[in-house]
Amino acid sequence: MGIFLFGRPAGNLYPEIIGNRIINNHEGFSSVTAIPGVLGISTIQTGFLLIQNNTISQRLSDVGAAIRIESGTFPSIIQNLIYGNIVNQY
Repeated sequence: MGIFLFGRPAGNLYPEIIGNRIINNHEGFSSVTAIPGVLGISTIQTGFLLIQNNTISQRLSDVGAAIRIESGTFPSIIQNLIYGNIVNQY
C-alpha cells in the first residue's frame, strides 16, 4: 500500500506529502482501507493538501497506479515523478 489519507485535520492544519518513494509494490483490494486498488497516494475529504517531490514507480494495481483524489480534497500537486506503473484492466 502507498499513502492513504481520509478526513480533514483539526484546526488550520493542512497535510503535506513530500519526498516519499513509493516503488515496486503490488496490490489489489486493500483490507486496511476497504478500497479496491488503493493507489500510490490516495486521499478522500482531506481539504487542502500538498503533494510534492514524490516518486511513484513500478507499481501494479487493479484500479490505478499513481495519485487518486476524491471529493472534498483540494490538492496542489507539484513536481512528482511518476513512471513505469501498470494497471490491470479486467
